Amino acid sequence: MTPSEQEPARTLPEFDAFVVGPVFIDIVLAGLDHAPVLGTESWARSMGTCPGGIANIAVALSRLGLNTSLATAFGDDAYGDFCRESLELGEGIDLSRSVRMTGKHTPLTISLAYDSDRTMVSHGHLHEHPGISIDAVPRAAVAFASIGGDQNTAWLAAAKANGARVVVTSGWQPDGEWDLDRLGDLSLADVFIVNGPEALAWTGTTRLEDAALALAERVPLPVVTRGSRGAIAVDREAVDAEHRIVDVGGIDIEPVDPTGAGDVFAAGLAAGLVWSLTIEQSLVLATVAAGLSVEDIGGSFSAPSLEGIAQWYRDSAREHDAAFAERYGFLDELHSTWGRQRRPRRAIPTIGFRA
Repeated sequence: MTPSEQEPARTLPEFDAFVVGPVFIDIVLAGLDHAPVLGTESWARSMGTCPGGIANIAVALSRLGLNTSLATAFGDDAYGDFCRESLELGEGIDLSRSVRMTGKHTPLTISLAYDSDRTMVSHGHLHEHPGISIDAVPRAAVAFASIGGDQNTAWLAAAKANGARVVVTSGWQPDGEWDLDRLGDLSLADVFIVNGPEALAWTGTTRLEDAALALAERVPLPVVTRGSRGAIAVDREAVDAEHRIVDVGGIDIEPVDPTGAGDVFAAGLAAGLVWSLTIEQSLVLATVAAGLSVEDIGGSFSAPSLEGIAQWYRDSAREHDAAFAERYGFLDELHSTWGRQRRPRRAIPTIGFRA
């Protein structure tokens, strides 16, 4: 075969992951004994400040060893500078497609963690964030977006055309309109990650398994998360119909702050897809990463590295049987193959420290 007759070489992705969305500054207060009560003052035992919003996914991806690019719009306030420097210099995330808005402040979220859960209050002007231009979309193995809101997601079609597997999430619908047809970009999705209550609302079902099967009629890989109880997915290629539902439980941890755990889960699942793991292995990686993230305060800065995940397996394997090693042992192998030496930052109490 002559060179002219050979199949043209495939263009390799520029990044493992491309993520688009708004970055918040997260202020997390944990260690509350109960929900705040009107007319009283509550004191939290711990506090952390870190980049939030889509930064949760970007940081989690980078810490797992994926070469990650983030397109966002930073405010030109101290919060924006802190987020930008933390992501680019501290986490090694490419920000070449991000912009700095003039005279705009960074959206803010206050997260209150108590009773093994959290509640959030946010403020910002997300409509001021410009969308990524189509010609600026890089080639990436996976692309992330949250759909169903006000954000411009026209770039998703370009990402998919460039060869990316599209992973999408959706949020709670405050207007009560749970119609999947309103998620126009869902047709582009290869993976749809949704939590349990949202899955039931989107599908009008009463069982998570039924919700996942209903979503499987819309997307190739629907994933329904269940918090500390892990997640389920539908393997549409399973030969045996009885094994279409892939069910993976959570890990036993002592929760400190669940802020951002769902985003860490999504990053772990995406990493598994990039590395061509099975659906079950990808879910295991995602649930372990999400579980470890709630042991520390802060959404993005609590995301574990592959080294931390492998160490969790080694420590836990001493107290478990062969079945544990059969399910989780590959995590140790992942670290030796894909892991990078990382010293993840921890959420800091305040951005005011300059020492």
